[in-house]
Amino acid sequence: MSAIEQATAHYQAVGLRRIDVPEWGAKAKPFLVFSTPMTIYERRKCAPASIAGDLEMYVSALILKATDKNGNKHFTEDDRHALLCKVDGAIVTRIALQIFAGPSTEELEKN
Repeated sequence: MSAIEQATAHYQAVGLRRIDVPEWGAKAKPFLVFSTPMTIYERRKCAPASIAGDLEMYVSALILKATDKNGNKHFTEDDRHALLCKVDGAIVTRIALQIFAGPSTEELEKN
């Protein structure tokens, strides 16, 4: 198997990462966000938002990558303003950083 075949096979095998968001869920049942690892292309799509030195790249990451367990997007571009102005920025940042970080060692060992 070539290097690119091994690299793409690894990406496909990693699958979805689960991110618990207790602040957005019901009692004892956190809201769940799922995400596949970010590719370089996806990171680049988020980067223009951060060129001005602001944190809008975190909102871009949620719009681009945050899904339910079936792959349905949680947010669209129509949600950008609300995510920027009406949602706790610390929570948005925490979710986005987990999306940017990719799977943990433990998650990779499960695959």
